[in-house]
Amino acid sequence: MKILDILWIVAEAPFPPNSGSKIGVFEKIVELSRRGHRITLMGVVDTSEELEGLHELGKYCDEHAFFVRKKGIGPLLRAPHKPYYAESRFVPELQQAIDRVVAERHFDVIQIDQANMAQYLPDTPFSTVTCLSCFNLDHKLFMSNAKRLPVSPMKFAFYFEAAKIWRFERRIFTENRFDGYIFLSSDETKWTHARYPELNLLHLPLGAKVEPIPEPDQSAFHQELGSRPTILFCGKMSFEPNIDAVCWFATSIWPSIKTAVPNVQFLIVGADPHPRVQKLAEDHSITVTGTVKDVYPYFAGADVVVIPMRAGAGIKVKLLESLGRAKLVISTQTGAAGMELEGGKHLLLAESVQDFSSYCIRALGGDPAFLEIASNGHQFVKDHYSWATICDRQLEFYDQLLTSKVSDHKVEVHR
Repeated sequence: MKILDILWIVAEAPFPPNSGSKIGVFEKIVELSRRGHRITLMGVVDTSEELEGLHELGKYCDEHAFFVRKKGIGPLLRAPHKPYYAESRFVPELQQAIDRVVAERHFDVIQIDQANMAQYLPDTPFSTVTCLSCFNLDHKLFMSNAKRLPVSPMKFAFYFEAAKIWRFERRIFTENRFDGYIFLSSDETKWTHARYPELNLLHLPLGAKVEPIPEPDQSAFHQELGSRPTILFCGKMSFEPNIDAVCWFATSIWPSIKTAVPNVQFLIVGADPHPRVQKLAEDHSITVTGTVKDVYPYFAGADVVVIPMRAGAGIKVKLLESLGRAKLVISTQTGAAGMELEGGKHLLLAESVQDFSSYCIRALGGDPAFLEIASNGHQFVKDHYSWATICDRQLEFYDQLLTSKVSDHKVEVHR
């Protein structure tokens, strides 16, 4: 395949790669850059502090530019008809930068990640392939969150936002603005195809680091947290499904584990911990780290990774990363949704408090059967979810889209 010039537009800076969505984008960029493809990366960040470390992206991108978005009530007042999750990410300076670079250079591909960034799609020449990656069907995600919340103004706000997002997504799909659409979850790919059969869809999950790599230096991990039996949850901790997951685990499941396993610790690793999450650290057996530069030492130091999700959609990068490191994963069905994994073979599935705590206690006790499950999960990810395999499929999709465009153009000209 020829070397591609790719304009990549993202909803958050992928460095440092310390959350699921960031890891997914960052690892793809690294792999595509390694193959010689030229990447221009643009997007938004939440704070000016996030801009400081982005020079690292220069190792993999020809050019990168990020702009601080404005949150608060301003976006809601400015465009009350639009979903907040989209309007709060619209930055005029970013749109200007995108329009400028598209006018100055030809891109083979314009890749936009997440539906709330679709508004940035510029006018493009026929020879440019446009592709939208949907990490989630966001209206379903917000609806799931709303159902979980108690009756309150926040609950109705989530329902209202879900309705606006549904209209926003439906317009993108019915107008077929992009040449192709990538979905992480097989379930969401099927759901979209059933309703919009004219779209060019690809089910392409995120990948995981499964290649042989040196074990990360754990000295800082052990110096700070000690060599204790460790259960890990990793994710962005301002994300409501993650907040719900760790609060449920800490309040309902954790007490029985503490009683059964002396000196055990529960690590909650991820940026922007919500006050509800921070409060959990009042229990001295629970550590809430906040933002960390590198999540991999925490994976390496963990005995068990839990994914007690009760809401949410799409594939969980935390699941792939855990299996890719041969860690035993204990998850709900929701946490493992969208992947062809078998409970009891590749991971353990638990829905009840009793099952979750029992599995954790047995795992920390070194149950041999659980070691085999962790090994099976690692092999499954190695066979199907390496970043090299994922990028091969994405590049093949780009090639198919361009071939289809050229073929359709020839037919039109002939007519």
